Amino acid sequence: MTDAVLSANPAPYRVNRLKVLKALVSVFRTQSIFLYQLVVFARYPSWAGAGMVLVGLAVNQLAVNIVFLYKVLRGRRQLIRGCLDRMRGCTFTRYTAKDFLESSVHTDIDNWYVSRSLRMLRMSKVRLEHLLKIYVVTGPAFIEQLSCYYDPLFFDSYIFITDPPEETRGVRRFFVLHEIGHTQMAMATHTAALYLWIWPYLCFVLWVVLTATWSAGTLAIGTAYLCAMLIWWEEWKREVADARALSEIVADCFAVGYLSADELARVARNQKLSVLLDREMNELQNTTRLARLRENIELMMRGDEDAVLERTFAAVPEPRWRLLLAPVGLVALVGLCAAPPAARMVGWMTALVVVLVAWLLGLFIVKGVYDNVIETRLSGSAPAGLSSSPSPALVDA
Repeated sequence: MTDAVLSANPAPYRVNRLKVLKALVSVFRTQSIFLYQLVVFARYPSWAGAGMVLVGLAVNQLAVNIVFLYKVLRGRRQLIRGCLDRMRGCTFTRYTAKDFLESSVHTDIDNWYVSRSLRMLRMSKVRLEHLLKIYVVTGPAFIEQLSCYYDPLFFDSYIFITDPPEETRGVRRFFVLHEIGHTQMAMATHTAALYLWIWPYLCFVLWVVLTATWSAGTLAIGTAYLCAMLIWWEEWKREVADARALSEIVADCFAVGYLSADELARVARNQKLSVLLDREMNELQNTTRLARLRENIELMMRGDEDAVLERTFAAVPEPRWRLLLAPVGLVALVGLCAAPPAARMVGWMTALVVVLVAWLLGLFIVKGVYDNVIETRLSGSAPAGLSSSPSPALVDA
């Protein structure tokens, strides 16, 4: 992805209103409680209804962030037990992305994939070095050639590799760029709905059980909602599998776009490329990924960079209307059948907000403990420049 593809001053583009509408509807898919109370308030305007809208919004946001934090803690635990525990006795040499990337490539990634992605979050001053921690591991313990851990909530990532920058060429550099691509492109391949699973729907069911005055209509629609959850569960599993394959294809595209012609030739003829497998993907997905990778390498070697970008990002699926409108529509129907909220319910649900806040703070404390353990394990890192022997697994052809 050279300057010809990603210029410093890109041409203005027209907003696709249909995609914007889909994005807004997709937000409500994970904000079921807020949408429900909004519909109830629209039908029965009152101070109690307004209070329930605000409380519902708070509960919705707290519940979503609690689920996200559990995902983060699971990743931290996997990093400690699945990676660092196997590396006891090893030396960790801390590097930055600048050590592995040319200046122009680093600037391109920093300006496009980091600064612009986080600008909407008022985090435009965050740079690639703040989010990406690269460690070269040397020592007696057996480790994989590459390991990558990405945090979807705090955007920080850990990459563990076995080769220092001066020995990272050809296929080794491809894999380093591939892992960097995972960290930078995750938001394009994994939506919030995928990370949250069916927890927003379960939280909505619990909220309705606690707050609604049941009637025959509410019970019928609620039953339909529970049945639909089974369908969404199956759809979620399929989407997760597709997103896994897509993330590998997009990360490959990211890496291929930043390789030189000589490095592309080395990667293309490397024998290890033909057995590139991901244990979490099925045989068809692995075959498709490898075929797409070879096609992208051929296109890049011919100088057709635009085709690589277009073919890769055309594979990113858009949310389907039936998966967006079904949960949103059923939530709205439940709200239309609901009775006016009682004033005392606002007090009870406000107490629930306090409990959720305490829960969230407790999870942040646990995260701090995990982070301290990780930093302690990595605190023995040697200064950059420590050499290691090349890994035999990825010797260039």
